This record gives sequence, structure tokens and C-alpha cells, in this order.
Amino acid sequence: MPGERQDFFAIRPHPYAALVEGQIKRLEARKEVIAEAKATITNEQTLAKLTDLDQFYTLYYESSKDLLKQLKSQVRGHKTK
Repeated sequence: MPGERQDFFAIRPHPYAALVEGQIKRLEARKEVIAEAKATITNEQTLAKLTDLDQFYTLYYESSKDLLKQLKSQVRGHKTK
């Protein structure tokens, strides 16, 4: 029936790669902010905390890139079947 919810809200096929791509862009922006902050902050305790945060975001970023590769590989595998 026209006007039903499913007509307005649909999830595109394989939406997860796009979700992870968006997360990667946000992580890149956060890492830039951290780099800028580290360049201007002189307090050693604060710098140590920023370094920890930067390491966390680096791990998160790298694992997200790996996940994106796997997701894209799955999508390519589905297209060939």
C-alpha cells in the first residue's frame, strides 16, 4: 500500500561499508584535532593523555580500515555469485 513505512524507510544493500567509511572520516578529523592540540600544549600530563588518546584513535582507525577492506571484499564476493 502506498505511503506505508517501508516505502519511506529502506536500508540500501550492504550499508555497513558506508557506515565504517563515515567513522573513518570522523576518526581522521579527531586525529587532526589531537595533532593540533599536541603542537600547542606544553603541560606534560596533558600531553601524555593526548598521546594515549592519539594511540587509541590510531588503533581504532587502523582496525576500521581493516574492517572496511573486509566488508568491501564481502560485497565484491556477493556480486560475483
